[in-house]
Amino acid sequence: MRPVTPAVALLLLWALPGSGAPQLVVATFAHDEQERYQALVLAESIRANAGAWRTVPIRLHLSELVLEADLALQKKLSSLNVSVARSQTPADALSFGFARKVFAAARAEAEAVSEILIWMDPDTVLLKEPRELNLAKGVSFGYRPVHHTLIGSPFSEPPNQFWSLLYRKLSVPERAIFPVVAPVDGRKLRAYFNAGLLVVRPQRGVLRKWRDSFQEVYRDPAIAELCKQDRLKLIFLHQAALAGAVLSLLEKGETVELPPAYNYPLNLHAKPDPIGRFVTIRYEDLFRERGWSQKVQGPAQVLSWLKARFPED
Repeated sequence: MRPVTPAVALLLLWALPGSGAPQLVVATFAHDEQERYQALVLAESIRANAGAWRTVPIRLHLSELVLEADLALQKKLSSLNVSVARSQTPADALSFGFARKVFAAARAEAEAVSEILIWMDPDTVLLKEPRELNLAKGVSFGYRPVHHTLIGSPFSEPPNQFWSLLYRKLSVPERAIFPVVAPVDGRKLRAYFNAGLLVVRPQRGVLRKWRDSFQEVYRDPAIAELCKQDRLKLIFLHQAALAGAVLSLLEKGETVELPPAYNYPLNLHAKPDPIGRFVTIRYEDLFRERGWSQKVQGPAQVLSWLKARFPED
């Protein structure tokens, strides 16, 4: 029998009924060294700011292209009880943007021994206890809408060729489609979810359905041709496939839109709201910009914490 590592032991403890803590796991994915550092900062923010959830198990899935971390980073990950796994992506998927993330998420769901799995992109910082991520009974999918429209399907218009093909390919019934509002540009869209924060019940298989749906659509010749003609479709096909997967698998009553305090995109606002009002923020490359702290407002303690991890010089 193989020995149980401390990280796995912690994960198993949190999955036991009656432990008195939310039975959940946080998982993320890093494709390169920058994203691995972001994942480390995410883990630090959870351990520092998550309140009663601060000891939740964290699982970091690495791209097959990421080399072993330097010793110092390995020690930091270990000290934070972050367990690490490798993720593999089919070769024919690699030309589509963010494909690796889809397959990593499916693996994370398959391995989760918990009632709830929280999937976060690594460029996330948690600022407060995320109580709303503990899904209510009967709810299997928590989401935030896409930040802005891009390839989204406006609810006031008929689906275009791309979305019509995708709905048909994934057997999405018209009655299942409901509206969401993109928070940055305010447009009302057919259900379209941001893939940077997803909360699921692993037994429902939402993230594995995402993987399977993604494979179906990127291997469809007509959809693949539309992606070749439009770079945004090539990049965001994974997110469109997520919408199709959810709509074909779940009833609307099994889904819940998370509050605007989650997944707030600092990088997409010329003048972001003060970060003290949010539970999780997203930053993409913002913290690599010189003078980023002049743009971001918030509690001095929080800004000092961020500056220590993202120096401006």
